[in-house]
Amino acid sequence: MPLVKVGMPFIQGLTSLEEDTYYNYTPGGHTLILSAVNPTRDEIEAVQEHEAVFGLFLKEATLFVLAKFGRLPWNASYYNWWINAPVMRPDPWLDLHDLSGGISVSVCLVNASNCILEALRTVTLSYEFSRAFLETVCAQTRPPFDPWRHAKVADEVTGGFATGQAGMMKDVLCMCTAPGKVGGFKSNAWAGLANTKQ
Repeated sequence: MPLVKVGMPFIQGLTSLEEDTYYNYTPGGHTLILSAVNPTRDEIEAVQEHEAVFGLFLKEATLFVLAKFGRLPWNASYYNWWINAPVMRPDPWLDLHDLSGGISVSVCLVNASNCILEALRTVTLSYEFSRAFLETVCAQTRPPFDPWRHAKVADEVTGGFATGQAGMMKDVLCMCTAPGKVGGFKSNAWAGLANTKQ
């Protein structure tokens, strides 16, 4: 992927993007894209500077990456190793074997109305979280893969995320926090999650 900077088009030639959250893991690394129509200054600052909290949720073979920045609401995106083209599928077994620290995720906030990058940040996830993510992806690589079932599960979970968030959060596999800049907002995302594995 070509280098992009805040204020530049996120993808050359694209003039808009669907408002959604996208997580991808390819041989090039990990990317979380938050696409919102005309994000406010507070939203940009939250993604760029505030504490980030990540969670993993698994339903059947579909892995959901949950993310929260500062006071912004939780976002949910699905990931399955099979949905990328073969050349874009990473080797999670090798990445798991070579894991020494945490996964680095490029977090991008894109203005959905014009495809301009509004915030860019790299977040390092904890070793335990990274290991849980990679182990789950390793399990995904075993066939068979049912794309229709995957699409149905992805739609059900992401579609019901806003209304069923509290129920889903109690079933997360693990969570981790990435600190923001000194003096940045610290969320209370851990409250009420006493039964969650960390």
